[in-house]
Amino acid sequence: MQRVSSMSAFGRGRAARPPGMRLGNLDAQVRAALFGQGQGGYMLSFDRTDCLYQAPDGTLQASAAGNPLGLVLDQRFGGPAADQIINGGFNDASGWTLSTPWSISGGRAIKAAGNSGSLTQAQTLEVGAYYEITFDYYNVSGSGTLYAAIRGGTTRFGPVVTADTLGTGKYRAVIQAVSGNNTVDITVPNGPVVGEFDNYTLRKLPGNHFQQATATARPILRQGTSGAWYAEGDGVDDLLIIPAAIDLSAFNHVTQFLGIALNTAITSGRVIAESSANSGTIPATHGFVFGADQSISARVYGANAPVTVVSSGGAVVVGTKYNAMHSASLDVANNFLQINSLQSSSPNNPGGTKFGNFAHSLLGRNGTSGVNAPAALYCYTAVFSNGPLSAVQQALGRSWVRSKMGA
Repeated sequence: MQRVSSMSAFGRGRAARPPGMRLGNLDAQVRAALFGQGQGGYMLSFDRTDCLYQAPDGTLQASAAGNPLGLVLDQRFGGPAADQIINGGFNDASGWTLSTPWSISGGRAIKAAGNSGSLTQAQTLEVGAYYEITFDYYNVSGSGTLYAAIRGGTTRFGPVVTADTLGTGKYRAVIQAVSGNNTVDITVPNGPVVGEFDNYTLRKLPGNHFQQATATARPILRQGTSGAWYAEGDGVDDLLIIPAAIDLSAFNHVTQFLGIALNTAITSGRVIAESSANSGTIPATHGFVFGADQSISARVYGANAPVTVVSSGGAVVVGTKYNAMHSASLDVANNFLQINSLQSSSPNNPGGTKFGNFAHSLLGRNGTSGVNAPAALYCYTAVFSNGPLSAVQQALGRSWVRSKMGA
C-alpha cells in the first residue's frame, strides 16, 4: 500500500546543500540540448550529493567536504529509470518470497521477533549496471541490523544500519550488479529486530559513471569559499575513470565542457581529461591537456596518433577558474578551443574515422608519467557530448558549467 512516510536523514541529500542541488530548469535544458538526439557521453557536477559516493560499491555517500570520491554518477538522464519491482506497495504477497518470521498484512511487509530472515524478489539485473533501492521503514527496533542486498552469484550489500534506534524513515542504497545477481531483498540478520516496511523500489541508474577502485587514488570532495563544490586531484595518482567503453558511433563529432582551476603550477604536461583505447599505453582519441607552460590544449585522434589541434595560447593562472570547451569533428575543419569566452581555432582536420568507443578519464590517465600524468586540479564539472552542437547549444553548455563553478 503506497503511503507517504516521514524521512530520516539517512540516504538523503546534504542538509546544508544550497537550493541548486535540485534538478533545475537549466539542468533539464542542458540535458535536452546536448543529449536529446541520442548522443553518447556524460554529464557530471560535484554539487549533487545523491550522485557522489566514497567507493565504487555505492554503500556510503560522499556527503561532506573531505570525503573521497570513488563513484560519481552520470547526470545525463536526470534520474533513475522506471521502478521494476512488482508489488512494491505490498498489497499482497505476489511477487515476493518470505522467510519466517516475515508476513504481509495491511499493505506492509512485517518482520516479527524470532528468527533472522529476508524478504526477496527475483529480478533480471544487468551486469555492471548500478541500481538504486529504496524502501520506507516504520517502528523498527530491537538489537541488530538491517540492509538491502542484491543476491545470486556474489552478494552485493547496501549500507548496513543499526536497528535499535532506527524508528521510522527511508532507506536508500546504490548497488552495482555483478554476474549471477538475480534477486533483491530486505535482510534482517538478527532475530530480535522487528519493524514494518513499505514502498520498495528498484530503479536502474542509467549513464556512464566515473569511479576509482584504488582508495589512495580517489579525488577529494571540497567546497570553495563561493559555495561551489569540486573534486580535488593531487597531481600524483588521483583520477576518475569510466572503465567501460562509451558508444560514440552515432556521430563523428565530439564536444567537451570542463569547469576547472589549476591547483599548483606545473613544469611538465598533464592530462585534464581524455578518452583512450587503452589507458596508459595508447594515445588519446580526444582530450584536454596542460602544456609545460600551463597552457590548455585540446587534441584529437589523427590518422595514427593524436595531434594537438588548438591551444589556449597562454598560461592559465593558478587558482583562477576556467570554463573550457572544445569542439572537434572528424569530417570538417572546425576544431576550436574556447576558454572563458576566448576562442582559438585551427584549420587542422585530423581525418581518420569516427572517434570510436573508448574508456574515459577525468583528472588524468591512469597515473602514468610524463604528459600522461594526472593534473593537480580542481574540477567543478565535466560534460562530454557526442554530436554536433549549434552556437546556442554550446552557449547553454557553458552557462551550465559556469553555474556549477560559482562563476
